[in-house]
Amino acid sequence: MAIFVNKIIKICYFRPRPFITNKVGLLIPAKRDSSFPSKHTVVSFAASIVIFYGNRFIGRILLWVSACTGFARIWAGHHYPSDVIGGALIGGTIGWFTEKCLMPISKSGKQN
Repeated sequence: MAIFVNKIIKICYFRPRPFITNKVGLLIPAKRDSSFPSKHTVVSFAASIVIFYGNRFIGRILLWVSACTGFARIWAGHHYPSDVIGGALIGGTIGWFTEKCLMPISKSGKQN
């Protein structure tokens, strides 16, 4: 779901990546698609939130890993800070929505 939402946003809104608009030395080669939102950040925060609801300890660790992922994307010159913050908010919302709205359906199903 997170990747789908990310693709829809990238189709509807284009923002050039920092290495396109500024002279930024890239650490890793990148696509020239829209920089908003950061797909890595969206997916990692969505997964971290879902895991956080199942296991608070592991979820907290993964939330820190997700934050580091976002920071690394900025440091590598692939995203602006607002791309990462937006990605974290979108991913967190998708993770929350998945846990609150979709997971109770699967948890209520009984198997024999």
